[in-house]
Amino acid sequence: MLELFNILVGFVTIIGVIIAVFQITNEVDKRKLKRKRTSEILKIKVESNINYVSGAFDKFEHNYKIHLRVDNKGDVTQLQHIINYFINSYVNDKFINNINELLNNFEEYYQSNIDEDELKYKEYRELWNLTRDIYQDLKNNKYIFNKLFPNYDEEIERNMKAIVLNKSYVKTDRLITDNFNGTGNTFIVNPLMYYGDKIVEYNKYFHNIGDIPIPLINTNKEPGQITTFTNEFDFEKTHNDLRTLIKKSNEFIQ
Repeated sequence: MLELFNILVGFVTIIGVIIAVFQITNEVDKRKLKRKRTSEILKIKVESNINYVSGAFDKFEHNYKIHLRVDNKGDVTQLQHIINYFINSYVNDKFINNINELLNNFEEYYQSNIDEDELKYKEYRELWNLTRDIYQDLKNNKYIFNKLFPNYDEEIERNMKAIVLNKSYVKTDRLITDNFNGTGNTFIVNPLMYYGDKIVEYNKYFHNIGDIPIPLINTNKEPGQITTFTNEFDFEKTHNDLRTLIKKSNEFIQ
């Protein structure tokens, strides 16, 4: 009788172990499936982010190559020209928010795969640091820009409301005219023309033919020093960093 009891206990124990192993295995499989699906979704998000970055990159790259062929790259007019393209390509809320979203997606990807042996941690860390640095540089650029220049979208909105509601054009801003070059046609200045004009006005105001000074305190500069556009709006560094970001991101999510 005792022997039968021991057999039954052993049998029940074996069944319990089998059930426990099954539950553990099932839970592990569920976690793997969840991680796999999360990773797939995050990869899609990253691909979308990178596609947007690539579009802006290609837009600036065309003008950057022209800039590289110019003999006197330090000429103030040339600097104004390339900085204007840099601003229109990268220094806007849409692009900066996209970089921030990419950074968040990388962080979420890391958190969901932190226990995986296949996670390329070194590559991930380099990629995250690069994305963070780009984001911080562009945020600094945007801070400076907001302090020094009226926002194009806000000025266009103000002009359009004045036209529609008051039936009058805001002549002083030169954003919209109802008689372009005396032709009687309506013309709306695009962001490239608008900011190019503002940059020239800003430079003339400070009478500085070498560079465009930035007398702000909350920028990436030495305490008590006045910085300049070519120091703060380092288009060469940011553009090359974005080139690396696109390449490494595509490699990382493969």
